[in-house]
Amino acid sequence: MPRMDGYEATKEIRKLSADVPIIAITAFAYASDEQRVLENGFDGYMSKPINAPLLKQQIASILQKESHILITDSPRTGLSACPGMFFSASSSKIFLLR
Repeated sequence: MPRMDGYEATKEIRKLSADVPIIAITAFAYASDEQRVLENGFDGYMSKPINAPLLKQQIASILQKESHILITDSPRTGLSACPGMFFSASSSKIFLLR
């Protein structure tokens, strides 16, 4: 990022909200890198190259911790958030499509 790195961005986001899920996607793949990420306010960590099924699983795990979000296999209406995911703004639900 041009003006701040992910750690600085996370610090600023955490000043506004502790509830915003943040996953670090990084080229750094050592266990110490993951530990540093998690100690600095991130909710998750994934090294590159991105493994889409594992990322999807990590997103679902983080979102299921939020009491107002439901993860399900049965979307009915809403907006497409990204391939394999479906967000219903009217009901604050994330659907993971399998």
